[in-house]
Amino acid sequence: MKRNLTLVFALLILSFSISAQTVVKGIVKEVQGDKEVPLPFANVYLEGTTIGTTTNLDGYYELKVEPGTYTISISFIGYDKVSKEITADGETAIEVNTTLKSGEGQKLQEVEVAGKANRESENMLMLEQKKAVVAVEAIGAKEMSRKAVSDVAAGVKKVTGVSMMGSKQLFVRGLGDRYNSAELNGLPITSPDPTKKVVKLDMFQADIVKLLEVNKVFNAKNYADYTGALINIETKDYPTEPFLSVSIGGKYNSNSTGKPFYMIQSEGNKYFGFDVNARRKLTPTNYLQVNRIMNIGEDFHPASFGFTTNNANPNSSFSIKGGKLFDLNGASKIGVLASVSFDNEYEYSPDVIDLNISNKQGNIDGNYVSQIYSYNTYFTSLLSLSFVNSDRHSITYNMVYLNNGEDGFKQKKGLSPDWGEEDTALIRNAEYIKYRLLSNQIKGKHKVNDKLVFNWNGSVMDVMYDIPDRREIVYQQNPDLAWTYFALNNGNDTKRVIIQQNSMEYNATASLDYALDDEKGNIAVGAYYRLKNQTYNSYMFGYLFNQANLENYAVDISNPDAYFGSQIFDRVKSNTNDGMGYDGNLYIYSGFVDFVYNLNRLTLNAGLRTEYSSMEIISNTNKINNNETSYSFDNLDLFPVVNLKYSVNDKSNLRLAVSRTVTRPSFYEKSPAQMIPELGERLTVGNPGTKDNPTAYGYLENSYSNNIDIKYEIFPKRNELISISAYYKNIIQPIEQKLASTGGTDFIKTFVSTPENATAAGAEFELKKRFNNVFAGLNAAYIYTNIKIPDSFDELNKERPLQGASPYIINADLGYNLRYGKNKSNISYVGVVFNSFGERLYAVASDGIGNQYELPFNALDFVLKNTINQKLEINLTVKNILNSTTEYKQDIYSDLSQPDVKTGQTVVYRYKKGITAGIGISYKF
Repeated sequence: MKRNLTLVFALLILSFSISAQTVVKGIVKEVQGDKEVPLPFANVYLEGTTIGTTTNLDGYYELKVEPGTYTISISFIGYDKVSKEITADGETAIEVNTTLKSGEGQKLQEVEVAGKANRESENMLMLEQKKAVVAVEAIGAKEMSRKAVSDVAAGVKKVTGVSMMGSKQLFVRGLGDRYNSAELNGLPITSPDPTKKVVKLDMFQADIVKLLEVNKVFNAKNYADYTGALINIETKDYPTEPFLSVSIGGKYNSNSTGKPFYMIQSEGNKYFGFDVNARRKLTPTNYLQVNRIMNIGEDFHPASFGFTTNNANPNSSFSIKGGKLFDLNGASKIGVLASVSFDNEYEYSPDVIDLNISNKQGNIDGNYVSQIYSYNTYFTSLLSLSFVNSDRHSITYNMVYLNNGEDGFKQKKGLSPDWGEEDTALIRNAEYIKYRLLSNQIKGKHKVNDKLVFNWNGSVMDVMYDIPDRREIVYQQNPDLAWTYFALNNGNDTKRVIIQQNSMEYNATASLDYALDDEKGNIAVGAYYRLKNQTYNSYMFGYLFNQANLENYAVDISNPDAYFGSQIFDRVKSNTNDGMGYDGNLYIYSGFVDFVYNLNRLTLNAGLRTEYSSMEIISNTNKINNNETSYSFDNLDLFPVVNLKYSVNDKSNLRLAVSRTVTRPSFYEKSPAQMIPELGERLTVGNPGTKDNPTAYGYLENSYSNNIDIKYEIFPKRNELISISAYYKNIIQPIEQKLASTGGTDFIKTFVSTPENATAAGAEFELKKRFNNVFAGLNAAYIYTNIKIPDSFDELNKERPLQGASPYIINADLGYNLRYGKNKSNISYVGVVFNSFGERLYAVASDGIGNQYELPFNALDFVLKNTINQKLEINLTVKNILNSTTEYKQDIYSDLSQPDVKTGQTVVYRYKKGITAGIGISYKF
């Protein structure tokens, strides 16, 4: 494999070296008053060809052409076009500078619309990064496409210092979910997953994304609830040229495609993932009772533990999107963009090692081999409507609807010593999860005069998390090899679980931005309001078997329907209690002032934000019986920030940032509601305790962080970047998960504030380089985190890294871009993308059990993109070429004479995801 890759890239670089090209460059200016100033977004092209570009914010442009004679034309709406004949010899660079003069055919009021910046391009985003007062990193739609990024979860992993654990847990600079935040078009997003603060990022397919912004440095204009990073997902909006495109795709996975694929038997439309209501009907609402034992009626559907084993189809995708800009009266325009897409995937992890360790000496509590199946669907839609009046007024409405379904089936088989030394256990767990998000946003920008701009935003978000019917069934195989139902805990082993969470979020913002004289800077003030309402309810009930000698009742595990009926059980036991539900309300009122002042090469940004937050949680809501308990938590905070930017020269910046941020506990972490675990997992209960009124587990309050960032960045040429940065964070009373005793040998998971401060520090490096047609990129992060553990946590280590923190993260890409055909209208891009992260703490153990670690993982992807006549695009991808093993190990302390000395590690979980090869075809009309 390595030899073949080396040969391919040697040939690519050789073909690049023998293709001589001439650089055509220059600066375009316009006259303002008595001065000539750079003109951004001017069109520069070679007549009779498809070669062209636009000037950047400095008025600079650059083209590369084959030897020959051309006519270069430079134009901009409202100005006379300039044309000049040039001759390229393949060696000598050509410089064409010009100043455009106003024409009489069009008015300048049209300039803002016609010159709309293309923020999907790498060049534009790099220019914005260079100009920005506050450091920000971004990856645009063009770069995501070049790196075969299919969704936001995959996209953020390309940013320096960012990693994901699966598709649901985000880590930035070693800081996990609770230390990060996410926004959609600059407004907060509510996560559908009750256990996560950051929205499930793979719900956002790349079709609707213009760019991803990763803000690792605090800005007073943002909410202060992020210590790692604020991820802003900016969706696409109206195009300057009308278009309509249709795309289809298919993928083959070496693990799943064409192989037997298990799915739970259920009604409804499984393929598109909109079958929640059909599944919910399996358990009528009259069975959703608290602490009751009920006889089973005919409406209970007792045979729905059956399953299907059809062969898995190839993964598929489809999308259609289009947009147009409508001219109303010359100065006013309406822009429209609409997009709808559907993607599905069959995931299968065969023969997964699944080991349970009961103590630090490594004694085995369960030794299983699991087969894990998941059919996932993603429906994504976007509607964007924009009204633009010259450069003075704009109003935009965005509607985003996302529906993500996860239809999982897990079967694990092995030995469980607690059940009998000779008995084999078989546990089947089927679960369908629906994540739904509906966002309606409206944003306005109004230029009151040449100095004052008024901005306003509003949003309503409706979010749902629904598990309509989780089903667990447990069998045991006796020494005679006969399978029987396992009923040691009658009513708790074979069961059903239903979980429903609904959230509504409302946001409103308003701000004024005043420009100082002589471009010296600006002053901004604003006020924000956020309201979040959340309702959570869960229900669990099990089957009571009526057989006196159940261990002698043999069943056919391949045909559950024939054996799972009234001859086996006649009642349902509700294991639901009143404490499995809660209502939550969160109010945040905030205001800010932000000041920017330019002192020649030095730019000062000083800001102050104040936030008043009020969280209310009402527990015991599964049954309204006047025993509901209300908890309130109020905080008033100030968050100062200072950003300094020193322009060393025209191509490099030195930045320094000092700030204070906050991490607020979520409803999930503060509510005393009981979160129902899967079989074998521990119950999770939140902690409503405060310093003044702690619970038996301790207290849980806001965590604060003092942050310092320093960064040096160089922009050698267009599309090129070299940067190095360092950071330090002192996290005050960090929030950690704790295993707490509830009496005897029973433990639950909960959350507490730790009295000792935590540290997060590190260094980051990024390189983007272009050698004519060859693209190269590299970013790397070194991450150090440390937290001291109180004795009350009953952990084996008195200090450790933060959960999920890798000591290093590396991303690299290398690609070659080739133009060919008539007028060079065909484009092919071939590239490889590499990602690697180091060993990270996966699960913090206690109660005398060692920690679990995820071992280093390497991923390599191949991308081939072909654009023919600017209309037809054919793309080939091969992902996870190395098919590396995902592996978790647990610390073992087997030497009884030295109980605090780690003696080794044992593999507790191991699987492979398989190699995925795909083809996608897109046509633009």
